[in-house]
Amino acid sequence: MLAGLKALDSRVRRKGLDALDPSRGALIPIGMEIQDGRVVKNGYGVFDLAWQAEQHPEWPDQIEQELKEIRDRVRGAHRVPLKFLIWAGMGGSAEDKAMYQAVGLLRRGPRCYLLDSTDPVKLSSILDDMKRRSGLDEPQLWRRTLVVGMAMGMTSYEPVVNLQKIAARYDALGVDSRPNIYYMTLPGSLLDRFAATRGYRRVPLQLDEANSTAGRHSAPLTRGSLYPLGLAGVDLRAWIAGTFLSSEEIHAAWRLASFLHIQGLAGRDKVTLLLPRAWAGAGIWTKQDFEESLGKSAEYGLKIAAGERVRLTNYRSPRDPMQDRVFWGVQIKGLPDVQAEKLALLRRSGYPAALLTLPPSTPLSRYMQFVHYAVFGVA
Repeated sequence: MLAGLKALDSRVRRKGLDALDPSRGALIPIGMEIQDGRVVKNGYGVFDLAWQAEQHPEWPDQIEQELKEIRDRVRGAHRVPLKFLIWAGMGGSAEDKAMYQAVGLLRRGPRCYLLDSTDPVKLSSILDDMKRRSGLDEPQLWRRTLVVGMAMGMTSYEPVVNLQKIAARYDALGVDSRPNIYYMTLPGSLLDRFAATRGYRRVPLQLDEANSTAGRHSAPLTRGSLYPLGLAGVDLRAWIAGTFLSSEEIHAAWRLASFLHIQGLAGRDKVTLLLPRAWAGAGIWTKQDFEESLGKSAEYGLKIAAGERVRLTNYRSPRDPMQDRVFWGVQIKGLPDVQAEKLALLRRSGYPAALLTLPPSTPLSRYMQFVHYAVFGVA
């Protein structure tokens, strides 16, 4: 399977999408978009970027240089340092940043705010918090703020609405917004058409400048993830290297996928995810990656339940035919955690359970890439 996946990806990069026949091979309809009998998009960038990154050791330095240029541009235009980051995006364009905040990866550097709603109260609340923390007036706040709009759909309008509001504030205050506002989107999208006419800089989402990732797959290896992490001082070389999974790790992800799939067929389709305390904030991202990628249906498919307190009294007996739970625990060696103990208790009680044990100091990016492979395996 892995060899076939890599061969398919290699063929796309060498010969293009027109070389593919969607009626031949099971991998094409799983990870690519097909319209009128033609393949119109390769969606395997979530894997390909990691494979490419192994051949491009310069990518971490490239991102660091790009971020330096952004800081220098803000300082050159306004004579102030960068202090705040507002990320305007929805769903998969924002969920990874919420996870990074929750697990503490964005503590350093510019304070990051997620503008993931068009409700005017959200932007007002962000500004109020910035004023409270800095003591600066609004013109000085905007001069010190980097705004990134991100939309992975051609017709996604929410980031456009929010950038319009922000641009209007810059204009009303007489502050040049062009050094401060960047955007990531598809060429010709609503966001592209709005932002380009304003003179804002479009940044390619992928370092290979291709378009082979969905919003939920933009983490951990596109600029949508690497920019906020780099601004926060995360070691990008180690972060990127964390996605270089061995064939053994990939096949472990597919064994997990097989286990979850079989349990789902038996009616046990509510996957209760037990994460180590340090990664508790990764639960919602994991849920979205599974459920969005696998169809987002209320009637069928795996559902991820994260953040629950495990109590046997909360669940049906393992012998009850209506018992619909399967448990998946994640453990990092060397970290004190009770998840393995809980999982052992569940197993002794007769519940289906799987445990993923990771080496000490495993970066979150490795877990994320493992989850992507597991989702693909279920698909």
